[in-house]
Amino acid sequence: MIIKEIASRRSIRQFTDEPVSDEDLEEIVKAAQFAPTERNTRAWEFVIVRDQKIKDKIFEGFEQPFLAKAPALIIPVIDEVKTTLPIQDLSIASAFIFLQVEALGLGAVWKNVNGERAEKIKEILNIPDNFMIINIIPLGHPAQKLPPHQESEFQKEKIHLDKW
Repeated sequence: MIIKEIASRRSIRQFTDEPVSDEDLEEIVKAAQFAPTERNTRAWEFVIVRDQKIKDKIFEGFEQPFLAKAPALIIPVIDEVKTTLPIQDLSIASAFIFLQVEALGLGAVWKNVNGERAEKIKEILNIPDNFMIINIIPLGHPAQKLPPHQESEFQKEKIHLDKW
């Protein structure tokens, strides 16, 4: 593998109480801002939440305790007026976030958000109407260590050369 973080990255849902430093959060968002976007619009922005009261409001009704217990949340958002590929742009930025989180020895998980929940989160965080949310990334210091992906997980039969 070119990047060990690709093989090592796992979805982490259990975090210690140790806070994530400002420096680490900045490095994580910096990585996301290096992600490619449609026509280089760079229409995404990133909301970082560490305040417990705000996290509790966001996760009312999600019924997944790990969400409110994560020391930090990153909510990637994108201006739908400036891009015609918001989901793709947010997805790539999120992938870069996961790789930087792994490189820093932290853990994270993708939490899908849409519909009424997305609108509720936008309201709680005062995100303008023209911005889209597709996910929340809870992150922190992992309370569990999952093994990296193994070579045996590679499925060569899923590669189709020239045609199906």
